[in-house]
Amino acid sequence: KKLVAFIHFRIEEDDEDEPERAVLYIRELQTAIAFRRRGLGTHLMRIINQIAVHLKLDAILLTVFKSNADAIQFYQRINFVIDQDDPSNFNENDVCYTILSKRVPSATKKVQDHSSTTSLDGHSLDS
Repeated sequence: KKLVAFIHFRIEEDDEDEPERAVLYIRELQTAIAFRRRGLGTHLMRIINQIAVHLKLDAILLTVFKSNADAIQFYQRINFVIDQDDPSNFNENDVCYTILSKRVPSATKKVQDHSSTTSLDGHSLDS
C-alpha cells in the first residue's frame, strides 16, 4: 500500500510572548499528484475542523507559499482568509508566504479582537 495524502498539525498558542488564541496549526498537507482533486484534502480538512471543534480551539492556522496558487484556491474554497497576523497586515510584503486562518465555529473568543479580517482577494470580511 502507498501513502497518497497526509496532514501534519500541532496544537499551540498563536504567539509565544502574547498569546491571544489557542489554535490548531497545520504544518503540512500533502496529496500525491495522481490523487489530487478527488476530495482527499477536503476530507482531511474536515477531520481537522472536527478536532479543533472538539478541543474548543479558537482557530485553524496555516502558512502557504504565495506562489502555490492551487493551494491558495483550495484554502479559499474552504473559507480560509488572510490571518490577522499575516505579514501583509504589517506592510511586510516581501515575504514568500501568507498566513491563512479559519475561525472554529464553536469557539468563544477569549480576548477581544480589534483587528480586521481580509479575504484572499483583499476585501474586508468584517461587518
